[in-house]
Formats: sequence, C-alpha cells, structure tokens
Amino acid sequence: MTKTFKNLEKFAEHMQKVAENYEKHENYALKFIGIELEKSAKEKIGHLQQGAGPFEAWKELADSTKQEKERLGYVYNNDYNPLFRTGHLRDSIKYVVNKVTSTVYIGSSDQIMVYQEFGTQFIPPRSVLGLTLFKAKPFIIGTLGTMMVNLISGNRMTFKKGY
Repeated sequence: MTKTFKNLEKFAEHMQKVAENYEKHENYALKFIGIELEKSAKEKIGHLQQGAGPFEAWKELADSTKQEKERLGYVYNNDYNPLFRTGHLRDSIKYVVNKVTSTVYIGSSDQIMVYQEFGTQFIPPRSVLGLTLFKAKPFIIGTLGTMMVNLISGNRMTFKKGY
C-alpha cells in the first residue's frame, strides 16, 4: 500500500508519528523473534539435526547411550531422542528481550547446554542455540524489514511465523 501526502508538512507529521511509534513496534518485533527462536531451539531437542554453516550435523548417539536409555526405560524415537531424557534441558531454553539495547537473547539456564553446544572430550558437539540462530538469520532480517515497512507505511504489525 502506497501512502501519499498533500505536502511536506503532512509527510513530516507522518514521520514524527513513525519516530514516536518506533520503540513500540521494535519491541513487538523483538518479542516475536524471541518467541520463534525459543520455539525453534526447543524443537531441535530430541531429533538429529543437519548441520548448517559452521555447525556440524549431529552425530548419532553412541550405542552405550542408546543402551542406557533403554535400560532406564526412557521412551525414545528412531534416533533415540538426542539431548532429550526428561525435558529439563529443552524446557530450560528461554528468550529475553533487552529493551535498552534492542537485543534478543536466547539461552539456557542449564550448564549441560554448554557441553552439548561445544562438545567435550567424551561427546561431540550438538549445537542447539548456535544452529538455531544461524538458520534464523534470514527470518530475523525479514521480520525487522517487515517491521520497518509496516511502521513507515502505517500498516498493522503482522509477521510470518516460522522459518
């Protein structure tokens, strides 16, 4: 939708409203991005992931890990639910929006995520957070671009879910 203005004064008034509404729209967009990032990261837990960019594909679980899951009676899928046992690690993933710095953070309160993200001498890395952010780059850019278009044109804030 194209907006037209009768004169420069009307255009200046419109741009003043854009500036006044920017923070509200930005916060809305950042919250939307955070919700989608958290959802995507949580969905990776329990399923082998293909690699992307600098993040390697997840290696299949060791036979000893599979046997331990069977022995402990965990319910598992065909790839033995990598990184999933009780759901604690998955549920520890959260996003936070810092309105002061206009930043979305996604992370985990569980120290085990560090070991999974980077690997140890005993386990290969299975990146959840880094992989999520790498794959989300076009989504993040698109969402912020959509925010700006909607803000400047005066359209209602709507975003496309998922990526």
